[in-house]
Amino acid sequence: ISSKSKLAGHCHFEDVGNMEDDVALSIMAEAMEKYGKHGSKLGSLPGDSSGKQRVFAVSYEGLMEMQDTYLYYLYHQLGINSTFIPQFYDGNEKYVTLANGTGKEELEHEQQNQEIEVDSRPPKPEEYHPPPPKQSLLPKKVIAIFGPESSGTEFLSTTLGVATGAFPSDGQWSRVVLPSHVSSPVEEWVFRQQNNRRAMSLDGEWEVQNLALPRGRLCTENNTREVNVVEALVPDECFRYESYPDNSPETVEWVWNRELDETEHRFNYTMRRVENNAAGKGYPDGKSESPQAASKSAIAEMCRNEVHITEDSKSWTCGATCGTGQYNGYALYPNRFLVNITSHIEWYKSRGVEVTVLLFMRDRSISKKSKFSNRCVVPAMVDAEADLSLSLMREAMVKFGARSTKGRPHVIPVSYEGLMEFKEVYLFDIYKQLGISSSHVPLFEDGNEKHVKSVDASHRKSGRRNDEKEARSNTDNTGQDPCHRILEENPRNPKTALLPKKVITVFGTESSGSTFLSTTLGKAIGGIFDDIPKTKERTISRQATSLNEEWEIQHLSLPWGWECEEGKEINTVEALVPEECFRYERNPGIESRSAARMFAAESNMQRWHRHQNEPGKPKIIEDLTTCAMKPEEDEKLMSKCREEVHISEENGNWTCGAMCGEGKYNGFALYPQRFSVNITSHIEWYLSRGVDIKVVVSLRDRTISSKSKLDGHCHNPGVVTSENEMALSIITEAMEKYGRRGSKLGSLPGDESGKERVIAVSYEGMMEMQEVYLYKLYDQLGINSNYVPSFDDGNEKYVTYANAANLGKQEMEHQQRVKKNLLDTRPPEPKEYHPPPSKDSFLPKKLITVVGSSFLSTTLAVAAGAFPSEGRWIEKAKSPSFDTDSVDEPLKNAHELVFEDSVGTAAASLNNDWQIQHLSLPMGWKCDGTDHIPDVVEALVPEECYCDASFGLSSDDPKVLEQCRTEVLIAENNTSWTCGSKCGKGQMSGSALYPNSYFVNITSHIEWYLSRGVDITVVLLMRDRSISMKEMQRADCPMAMPTKKLSHSISERTLKTASTARASVKQVNQTALAIKKEAYEKYGKHGSMLKSGDKERVIVVSYEGLLELEGVYLFDLYHQLGISSTYIPAFIDDNAQYIKSDSAHWNDTSIGHKKGNQRKKLLAALDLPSNQNQN
Repeated sequence: ISSKSKLAGHCHFEDVGNMEDDVALSIMAEAMEKYGKHGSKLGSLPGDSSGKQRVFAVSYEGLMEMQDTYLYYLYHQLGINSTFIPQFYDGNEKYVTLANGTGKEELEHEQQNQEIEVDSRPPKPEEYHPPPPKQSLLPKKVIAIFGPESSGTEFLSTTLGVATGAFPSDGQWSRVVLPSHVSSPVEEWVFRQQNNRRAMSLDGEWEVQNLALPRGRLCTENNTREVNVVEALVPDECFRYESYPDNSPETVEWVWNRELDETEHRFNYTMRRVENNAAGKGYPDGKSESPQAASKSAIAEMCRNEVHITEDSKSWTCGATCGTGQYNGYALYPNRFLVNITSHIEWYKSRGVEVTVLLFMRDRSISKKSKFSNRCVVPAMVDAEADLSLSLMREAMVKFGARSTKGRPHVIPVSYEGLMEFKEVYLFDIYKQLGISSSHVPLFEDGNEKHVKSVDASHRKSGRRNDEKEARSNTDNTGQDPCHRILEENPRNPKTALLPKKVITVFGTESSGSTFLSTTLGKAIGGIFDDIPKTKERTISRQATSLNEEWEIQHLSLPWGWECEEGKEINTVEALVPEECFRYERNPGIESRSAARMFAAESNMQRWHRHQNEPGKPKIIEDLTTCAMKPEEDEKLMSKCREEVHISEENGNWTCGAMCGEGKYNGFALYPQRFSVNITSHIEWYLSRGVDIKVVVSLRDRTISSKSKLDGHCHNPGVVTSENEMALSIITEAMEKYGRRGSKLGSLPGDESGKERVIAVSYEGMMEMQEVYLYKLYDQLGINSNYVPSFDDGNEKYVTYANAANLGKQEMEHQQRVKKNLLDTRPPEPKEYHPPPSKDSFLPKKLITVVGSSFLSTTLAVAAGAFPSEGRWIEKAKSPSFDTDSVDEPLKNAHELVFEDSVGTAAASLNNDWQIQHLSLPMGWKCDGTDHIPDVVEALVPEECYCDASFGLSSDDPKVLEQCRTEVLIAENNTSWTCGSKCGKGQMSGSALYPNSYFVNITSHIEWYLSRGVDITVVLLMRDRSISMKEMQRADCPMAMPTKKLSHSISERTLKTASTARASVKQVNQTALAIKKEAYEKYGKHGSMLKSGDKERVIVVSYEGLLELEGVYLFDLYHQLGISSTYIPAFIDDNAQYIKSDSAHWNDTSIGHKKGNQRKKLLAALDLPSNQNQN
């Protein structure tokens, strides 16, 4: 691929390109030999005494496959402390096709290798000598090679098997008992050219396992649901397939490997022979596999005693399903399964085996094409199994790779392409990492080349254009796939049951980010997407199901369907039924996915006609008969829907979720083309059918969500507003009844647990905290995955600098009313100031630290009785200033009355039960045109003990410092306790000294208060990151704001200062984010530092969710914090002023607006008003 890419771009002369590549390869190989992990020259030069590795080989394909997991592994090797993740665009994919004839040189090379293999193959033995019995079933060391099917694991496992002495270099003859057409079994010679399963050295020192993901029977149309994830691959002697436990796995796999060569009739006959043999029916003497039957019980005994595989043990697991009765001692495996790499490592470690896993990574596109050609003919299964394999590999890499293991890592990534490129140099490095002493070098046959498209002259300069042209030519003239191709290319994957065990439904207003969220969850469960992909990157349309049918992810916007229409009522239905039972009212005879595509084509055509201003109504696409399923297929589906899901016009005790199909459609639920689902009744519909359901609500800034919907789903502002209000009322009702404190939790049969059923998720929080936020959501939902998507912030394009003109009329009037009401209710300034009574204790019983919003900290303080709702007058020290008559002496001890309408640093209730702290990250920072970043302190101490660099102590009473020393344990000479910041000395002992600006490490802040017996909770308010950045520039760093001056009138120094200031703002934000993510990882729900029974100490709150759901969201937060209050503040949307008011015009692509938009964008880049004349 690299050579072809170079030929298309950098060098159009193939011979020159090959010569240059050979030189480059020799340079890199020499460097790896001398300065790689075990380089010959490491530590030999002055200045290199450490002997650490200087050359690292990084796999491009591995990076595209495992993405952030592989990248963090590289960061760790290089000593880089970062969480940056780029966008991963796979440049290989466009070069990959199904296997085809290879180049002439490669073809000759393959033929030579095949001749060598045949010539070197040992002759078939005349007499069979079985291998000597093993002294132990468990080896001392296991090397397990994992990788997706067709990733080349056989090649690497064979190579390492030879290198460890576990597998002969010229292959191996063995005997296997095979079913036969005669009355007794046949023992046949089978030649193994490769270690396709496992191999153990004679001394029992090494075992090399080949573990493709998945392994077992071929994936075909008839067995697409046979994939399960098991705990571990046990020793071969203890391994049996569930379907044929009396037969050795070699026998069963021998039959399976001939599936592609035999007719279905012959295959079924062969499998019947296996079953008959196993039952003792195939032999005159009534025995099954008689040569091995005698030792079967002895082997099972060894498996029970040595490997601890037994149905009776509670301390040990079997690796798969434990055999029972006569099979006690065997682990029984499904016909097709994946092995969880993490638990596989733990299973062997618990039995005293030294285990190392190699993750073999091959170009993802090639691996999938090869698998489709050889192992699995169902495209949806190829995709789903590849995604699930990847999630298992990523999890193992995170838990047992170099970043998480002290000493030798248990998981090592290996590149197939690197092995083909560097050959023995790369291979010997692997040997050394594994502790293998060998010089074995195999024949390297590059299996990738036959999958790579040739690059002709026409592609060399315009390959991408030609690819796009070719892709366009594959569709018809409407831009839609023909209907029959839709169903052929995207067959629905059959299910054993229509109702899964667990359902997660993602709801949200249109354009709220629900598609992104549901697709992420679908991939996290390793789901098969039943929708028909509209783009190369598959997204969930309505449903994705996990391979084992335990999980189903549903996606539904509120409302769902086609373009909105003014004056047309949106129907609200009871529930979203399983996809197989879903049909549209308009034509229930058509499979719903095909109908959806045709309706979309019709809608696009109507829009095109409106755009062209053509008179008359456009032709409506009604001829959808080719999309209809066969009557017998429909009848099978309807029968299952009636019997399993209880959807029937005749069943009075059950409801259909929508309109019940009648007559020949009895069994289908019929839906309008545009509809909403009542979330509350949707939950109850599934609970009544025994399904464990959870609902995830995606919350996004309401202004941005509305503008995005206006651009895409609905072009009528009035309809957008009314539909969003209706959606909001549905979400609010569901949160009140089935949220964290829901009134109906645990009240229905099947819901005895009383656990929360509705979870609100912040789109902005997800874009900000990314994988940390996502993993917490996985924990809440019970999903075991480390899948991380690409986070593309859809909000950014809507955000500009604050401008009152961005506010709509209604929002502006609302904000004016709120501000007027606050002024009217402000208490008058007191004539005489009475300070609050002194506290008995500086440490409260309960502390809530709010990070990021004075609005929220004030709201919580009012609710906790720590701050008056109308605000308060307090006495504060004046800012240090200089007397005009005596500039040498600053004014000291000067105070003034100041009105506070929000919490400053802290507020405490009268009984000191509650204290609310307000914390910004950073505190007190103002940019100064330099790249200085504030220091990080340990904690924000009680305000009585706080000493500011500018203002000094809040009180000069020596008793205060004494109490800080004795109660709060802040003292310079106290080695057992820390001061939170720099300890005050001498007369200042008892105080914590803070600089003018600083960050507070939230993690250590929590631990500081917990160590002093304070019940602390930190609330992180997440707000759109683009808006937060612009708010920081406006408030704390005006010099980073764009200037309205023309570029020629700005000095170079000013431009440089502005650039430095913007870089500072970015760095400050990144530091703040890293602090928040660490705290959330360690003390959020299921945090790594929480002990069993501990409550979560860090709660993430969505600013946008607070503005959207208001009281419902706020009361849920009160409940989490233990605050008993009904206080609701006046909500002002501070985001609205940052969101462009003309978003629709910015996205208009009509020809009539193009020139005007280009001029707008140019003026916007210069930050000039659009009516200003310019050259």
